[in-house]
Amino acid sequence: MQISYVTAPSFTRPNDTTAYQDADLVANSTTAGEVVPLKFIIPWKRSCIIRGASIRKSDGADITGALFTLHLYRNAPTVTNGDNGALATDYAEKIGTIVVGQQVAYADDAYGISFSGNYYVDANNNDRAVYGLIEAKGAYQGLALETFTATLIVEQD
Repeated sequence: MQISYVTAPSFTRPNDTTAYQDADLVANSTTAGEVVPLKFIIPWKRSCIIRGASIRKSDGADITGALFTLHLYRNAPTVTNGDNGALATDYAEKIGTIVVGQQVAYADDAYGISFSGNYYVDANNNDRAVYGLIEAKGAYQGLALETFTATLIVEQD
């Protein structure tokens, strides 16, 4: 058994402070066609189990309502709304969701982690990728140009 922490490239949310509501998408663009899903590259070309995930955000000053769910997909999902719109996608072979929960504030950022995964993934596809979207769970006041980084906790099968 081997555990790896697989981090997708970070993204910066738009330059606004519009509050998120429950089930809103947290993304890099307010335009649906410009939203880039998170892309996690599994380190092995074989099956694995996603055991959990973490989400780090660059604003540690205000974590009120900073609750998030990470939605995972086998293929890159097509979203029908941009940042701060209701999360709506095509099916894209959804793997599952991980509720990351309340963020903990640190001096310069905030961090939340969950071990509520246990999703089997066959990473034998050509790019070994798993895709993700972040959903706000409740009212959350985002910071303009706030950066989000998501990491999967993956166990080799």
